[in-house]
Amino acid sequence: MLATAMVLGLTAALRNGGKPQARDDAPPTQVPRRIVSLAPSITESLFALGLGERVVGVTDFCDYPPEALTKSKVGGYYDLNYEAILALRPDLVVCLPEHHEHLEDLDRLDLSHLTVDHRRVSMILGSLTALGETCNVLDRSQILIQEIRRRMATVQNRVIDGQRPRILVCVGRNMGSATIDDVYIAGRGGFYDEMITLAGGVNAYQDNLAFPMVTGEGLLRLQPEIIIDMVADLSEKGLTEAAVLEQWHSLADLQAVQDKRVFLFTEDFVVIPGPRFIQILEKMAAVIHPEGTQQ
Repeated sequence: MLATAMVLGLTAALRNGGKPQARDDAPPTQVPRRIVSLAPSITESLFALGLGERVVGVTDFCDYPPEALTKSKVGGYYDLNYEAILALRPDLVVCLPEHHEHLEDLDRLDLSHLTVDHRRVSMILGSLTALGETCNVLDRSQILIQEIRRRMATVQNRVIDGQRPRILVCVGRNMGSATIDDVYIAGRGGFYDEMITLAGGVNAYQDNLAFPMVTGEGLLRLQPEIIIDMVADLSEKGLTEAAVLEQWHSLADLQAVQDKRVFLFTEDFVVIPGPRFIQILEKMAAVIHPEGTQQ
């Protein structure tokens, strides 16, 4: 389910050309007390800021933290249930740029809304500030941002100067196949590309597509030194880590396979570009520069 949410977000980014959307939001006239979140990353941000009690509605994909599962559902990522939203009487609906087509509907329903952007690290941190200001918890948001920046600095300290291996991040494919083919990978300029750079690597894919589909032959041409496979929905598909690694062994000529440097990231947060991005970054740094010194 989490992977589905990320794929929907990636699809929207592709459709919008990866460009930020204009914001037409009118700030709420008072501190919001009943908040509806329209994305898992927003829900996580609100809870991270201690605003969980104010959250009254979330999407079908919002399941972290566990308390989010107790909140009323307002539909999917794009197929919003406006009747359910109205029934919750929110004084703020928090959106992503991918929801720009819904903003006119929210305006017609006289619902105050705020758009935050989670497509880059700086934007994620900026969204925490925006939510802190809007919800009158700015001090809390700044403490959270400072802690995230401290952990980012620790990651930077473990990166070995001049050693930037070629990294391939897999974001989706047919998991039911016994072999690896038609893999969607992280391209240039997006969230995962930024994570690769911050963690001390370089993206093995250097062309301009955001999320290209690459065949097995294409993977051989890229010859990544490290492969990171984002498989947060592993258990939902009834697969084991051993079975997925065996799929990669079908490409025995890949350097990363030969060197046993194929890593599966199975945690739920690896497909949600929210405040837990720092955990993605730390995991990436650990496999890219295991010899680095941690502070």
